[in-house]
Amino acid sequence: MMKDGEKLQSHCIRCGECCLSSSPGLQMADASLVYDGFIEKRNLYTIRTGEVVRDNIHGELKVTDKEIIKIREKENGRGCFYYDERVKGCAIYEYRPVQCRALACWLLFSHGFGFRPCMKQSVFWAGPYPPANQ
Repeated sequence: MMKDGEKLQSHCIRCGECCLSSSPGLQMADASLVYDGFIEKRNLYTIRTGEVVRDNIHGELKVTDKEIIKIREKENGRGCFYYDERVKGCAIYEYRPVQCRALACWLLFSHGFGFRPCMKQSVFWAGPYPPANQ
Protein backbone atom coordinates (compact mmCIF):
# COMPACT_ATOMS: atom_id res chain seq x y z
CA MET A 1 0.00 0.00 0.00
CA MET A 2 1.30 3.41 -0.94
CA LYS A 3 1.55 6.14 1.67
CA ASP A 4 0.25 9.65 1.10
CA GLY A 5 2.64 11.62 -1.07
CA GLU A 6 4.42 8.54 -2.48
CA LYS A 7 4.75 8.25 -6.23
CA LEU A 8 4.64 5.03 -8.20
CA GLN A 9 8.15 4.37 -9.45
CA SER A 10 8.32 4.27 -13.25
CA HIS A 11 11.88 3.20 -14.00
CA CYS A 12 14.96 1.39 -12.73
CA ILE A 13 16.91 3.38 -10.14
CA ARG A 14 19.88 0.97 -10.34
CA CYS A 15 19.62 -0.14 -6.73
CA GLY A 16 20.84 -3.60 -7.75
CA GLU A 17 18.37 -5.52 -5.59
CA CYS A 18 17.12 -7.71 -8.46
CA CYS A 19 20.68 -8.46 -9.66
CA LEU A 20 21.95 -9.10 -6.14
CA SER A 21 19.11 -11.43 -5.18
CA SER A 22 19.75 -14.06 -7.87
CA SER A 23 21.04 -14.67 -11.37
CA PRO A 24 18.72 -15.08 -14.35
CA GLY A 25 17.70 -18.30 -16.03
CA LEU A 26 18.23 -18.28 -19.78
CA GLN A 27 15.37 -18.52 -22.24
CA MET A 28 15.55 -19.93 -25.77
CA ALA A 29 15.69 -16.36 -27.08
CA ASP A 30 19.01 -15.95 -25.20
CA ALA A 31 20.83 -18.68 -27.16
CA SER A 32 22.42 -16.14 -29.52
CA LEU A 33 23.93 -14.27 -26.53
CA VAL A 34 25.87 -17.43 -25.70
CA TYR A 35 26.66 -18.39 -29.30
CA ASP A 36 27.93 -14.88 -30.03
CA GLY A 37 30.07 -14.80 -26.87
CA PHE A 38 28.30 -12.04 -24.92
CA ILE A 39 27.57 -14.58 -22.18
CA GLU A 40 30.43 -17.02 -21.77
CA LYS A 41 29.62 -20.72 -21.33
CA ARG A 42 32.01 -20.88 -18.38
CA ASN A 43 29.68 -18.46 -16.56
CA LEU A 44 26.67 -20.79 -16.86
CA TYR A 45 25.47 -23.77 -14.88
CA THR A 46 22.62 -26.24 -15.31
CA ILE A 47 19.86 -27.10 -12.86
CA ARG A 48 18.64 -30.58 -13.76
CA THR A 49 15.06 -31.82 -13.79
CA GLY A 50 14.23 -33.12 -10.30
CA GLU A 51 16.62 -30.83 -8.40
CA VAL A 52 15.33 -28.66 -5.57
CA VAL A 53 15.21 -24.96 -6.45
CA ARG A 54 13.98 -21.80 -4.79
CA ASP A 55 10.79 -20.42 -6.32
CA ASN A 56 11.38 -16.66 -6.00
CA ILE A 57 7.80 -15.82 -6.92
CA HIS A 58 6.23 -17.94 -4.18
CA GLY A 59 9.18 -17.81 -1.76
CA GLU A 60 9.46 -21.55 -1.33
CA LEU A 61 11.56 -24.54 -2.30
CA LYS A 62 10.25 -26.90 -4.95
CA VAL A 63 11.41 -29.69 -7.23
CA THR A 64 11.89 -28.38 -10.76
CA ASP A 65 10.12 -30.16 -13.58
CA LYS A 66 12.48 -28.83 -16.25
CA GLU A 67 16.14 -28.24 -16.98
CA ILE A 68 17.23 -24.64 -16.45
CA ILE A 69 20.46 -22.96 -17.51
CA LYS A 70 21.39 -20.00 -15.32
CA ILE A 71 24.17 -17.46 -15.19
CA ARG A 72 26.39 -18.35 -12.27
CA GLU A 73 26.48 -16.21 -9.19
CA LYS A 74 29.46 -14.43 -7.70
CA GLU A 75 31.97 -16.33 -5.57
CA ASN A 76 30.50 -14.83 -2.40
CA GLY A 77 27.03 -16.01 -3.44
CA ARG A 78 25.68 -12.49 -3.66
CA GLY A 79 23.98 -12.07 -7.00
CA CYS A 80 24.58 -12.32 -10.70
CA PHE A 81 28.14 -12.75 -11.95
CA TYR A 82 27.71 -9.87 -14.40
CA TYR A 83 26.48 -7.30 -11.87
CA ASP A 84 29.18 -4.81 -10.88
CA GLU A 85 28.39 -3.42 -7.42
CA ARG A 86 31.01 -0.67 -7.73
CA VAL A 87 29.18 1.03 -10.61
CA LYS A 88 25.74 -0.38 -9.78
CA GLY A 89 25.34 -1.74 -13.27
CA CYS A 90 25.37 -4.78 -15.49
CA ALA A 91 28.57 -5.58 -17.37
CA ILE A 92 26.49 -6.99 -20.26
CA TYR A 93 23.55 -4.57 -20.06
CA GLU A 94 23.18 -4.15 -23.83
CA TYR A 95 23.24 -7.94 -24.20
CA ARG A 96 21.39 -8.95 -21.02
CA PRO A 97 19.08 -11.99 -21.01
CA VAL A 98 15.33 -11.87 -21.65
CA GLN A 99 14.54 -12.41 -17.97
CA CYS A 100 16.53 -9.29 -17.07
CA ARG A 101 14.93 -7.26 -19.85
CA ALA A 102 11.43 -8.30 -18.77
CA LEU A 103 11.90 -7.76 -15.05
CA ALA A 104 10.57 -4.47 -13.80
CA CYS A 105 11.16 -5.03 -10.10
CA TRP A 106 9.49 -1.72 -9.30
CA LEU A 107 6.28 -3.12 -10.84
CA LEU A 108 6.60 -6.61 -9.40
CA PHE A 109 2.89 -7.16 -9.28
CA SER A 110 2.20 -6.02 -12.84
CA HIS A 111 1.17 -8.41 -15.59
CA GLY A 112 2.99 -9.37 -18.76
CA PHE A 113 5.89 -11.50 -17.58
CA GLY A 114 4.38 -14.71 -18.97
CA PHE A 115 6.20 -17.98 -19.32
CA ARG A 116 8.87 -18.47 -21.95
CA PRO A 117 10.52 -21.77 -22.84
CA CYS A 118 13.71 -22.31 -20.87
CA MET A 119 16.95 -23.06 -22.65
CA LYS A 120 18.29 -26.59 -22.26
CA GLN A 121 21.91 -27.67 -22.33
CA SER A 122 21.29 -29.70 -25.50
CA VAL A 123 20.79 -26.42 -27.40
CA PHE A 124 24.56 -25.89 -27.45
CA TRP A 125 25.16 -29.18 -29.24
CA ALA A 126 22.22 -28.99 -31.65
CA GLY A 127 23.85 -26.85 -34.33
CA PRO A 128 24.64 -23.21 -34.97
CA TYR A 129 21.27 -21.87 -33.74
CA PRO A 130 18.15 -23.59 -32.43
CA PRO A 131 14.90 -23.36 -34.40
CA ALA A 132 13.00 -20.19 -33.55
CA ASN A 133 9.91 -22.11 -32.41
CA GLN A 134 11.61 -23.86 -29.45
